[in-house]
Amino acid sequence: MDKQEKRFRIEGVKAQWDFLKLNLEQAEKIADFEDQESYSPNMTLSDWEKWDYELYVFEQILKKDQLVLYLEHRKQNIAFHEKHMVESDNSERTLNDVEFEIEEIQYLESEFIPKISKILTHGSFLMPPFRTKYDFLKAEYKKYLDEKKLEIVGNHFRYYHTFQPNKLKSELLRHKKLAIFPNFWLFKLKMDDPTKIAADYLKDYFRLFEHHKEKIMPLIEALHAFKLKVAEAQLECWKSSGGLFYGRSEDKRSEEEQTNDLYFSLLLIDKDYYGYK
Repeated sequence: MDKQEKRFRIEGVKAQWDFLKLNLEQAEKIADFEDQESYSPNMTLSDWEKWDYELYVFEQILKKDQLVLYLEHRKQNIAFHEKHMVESDNSERTLNDVEFEIEEIQYLESEFIPKISKILTHGSFLMPPFRTKYDFLKAEYKKYLDEKKLEIVGNHFRYYHTFQPNKLKSELLRHKKLAIFPNFWLFKLKMDDPTKIAADYLKDYFRLFEHHKEKIMPLIEALHAFKLKVAEAQLECWKSSGGLFYGRSEDKRSEEEQTNDLYFSLLLIDKDYYGYK
């Protein structure tokens, strides 16, 4: 940044915080702070963390009379932010998202799982060493689900505090779907080497799925059709509320990889939903 750019930057800070009547030295320090704080590729602060950090820095820069004005400004910003969060959480879009998740869970529990369970009875007659690998893989998926839930809850209260319970409910319902019908593709992204080895060992078990493929695939197709119907209804809701919809990324997996991921997902189905029933 050359001298002219720095001068414009400082004048911008003074204009931004006009009500504080900053002197040149104060404006320079705040500009330096804002420039450093705004760039952090590996770390994202929540809004409250940003305000707390800003307060910590401003307490060292501002005079007492300026700090009084800043604290009132900060209080108003936080109040506005919290009000917006509550309104967003009670919006039609958020409430509909909860209903869409409930609808999909009901379909899984009443249609998909009972029908697929009649076809597949895996696990009950597995013999060592398949049984050992199978139990290990399920235990690791259970660990993945538990860690995922803690991540969801921790991030939610970090970024939204207690102002968006409906958003949290939607996220936890989405997580429950992973317990009802496991998503091996997501799971394998987090798998360590021993878990990958156990999974590879169980591929021999795929012969059972191939044997029942004509019965399995119509249920998978029906599930996909149902999820598409829900997604389309959700999209219409988002459009009507004026929200943004970013679409879905293209599945770049090969046909073989998609089939393997599906078979592993079927293999991981647990009648007790891994404790999330």
